[in-house]
Amino acid sequence: MASNFIKGIIGDGFLTEIILTAFMRQIGISPEDTYVLASTSGRCQDLLEQYNVHAVQNSMVFVPPAKMIVLALEANDATEIMRQISRKVSEDVLIISVIQNLKLSEIEKFFPDKMVIRMIVNPWIVSGYGVSTYTVGSNRKEEAGNIARALLTSLGETIEVESEKELEIVGELILSETVYSYITVKTLIETGRKTGLSDEKSKELVMKILSSSTKAVLASDELTSTVVGRSYNQSDYLEKGKELLEKYKIIDNFQKSFEAPLTEKEIFKFRYRR
Repeated sequence: MASNFIKGIIGDGFLTEIILTAFMRQIGISPEDTYVLASTSGRCQDLLEQYNVHAVQNSMVFVPPAKMIVLALEANDATEIMRQISRKVSEDVLIISVIQNLKLSEIEKFFPDKMVIRMIVNPWIVSGYGVSTYTVGSNRKEEAGNIARALLTSLGETIEVESEKELEIVGELILSETVYSYITVKTLIETGRKTGLSDEKSKELVMKILSSSTKAVLASDELTSTVVGRSYNQSDYLEKGKELLEKYKIIDNFQKSFEAPLTEKEIFKFRYRR
């Protein structure tokens, strides 16, 4: 099982914290079996205090006998780190990269006989609901593949694609959806509250409305579209809905949410240092 072996994570930023939290919440991975390579002694102390993992700053003493190493650092820092650890990793190690703009071919230069996975992670993996996408490099190994499947499915839904071009397209959709959904759901819940619904009732209704609407849109055909179009033109509820939108300035607030960049801290409430 993915939780029963030593893991290494290279990087100490926001994405590392997302991955650590997902590992521990969703999979039950032990922090005692997790090693993190951080950039400063201060970040080592932060990660030790917050997650109780082994955190070191020196890459020369980092690599444990890990079955899996996650690359979660900046692309321009990755080459030298990979060079330093490439000869020290275990023979059957699985390499998972969540680095944007670093191709599989660049990673496999340093790990030519290892199974390498490039992955774009949806931050919702912290709650077990994330949809992430990945593609596998030129080496597929049975044991590493079993570990990868156990790990990825434990973090939420996954979409395997055949090429890095597809990976980047699907990744853009996934990460865009993360922000769109966040703003949409928060806006609808807030609208419910302002019109007199309790917090719990507003959340319950928004969940049901969005779930059914998504299914309806995906199942839509020409007849369904015609019905929706006629309903849209004739429904008195739309006029009442417009009144609510204007009264509580929902559209204005919705637009402002997209215009003002969201930070990771605002969405996920993590202690994050750049």
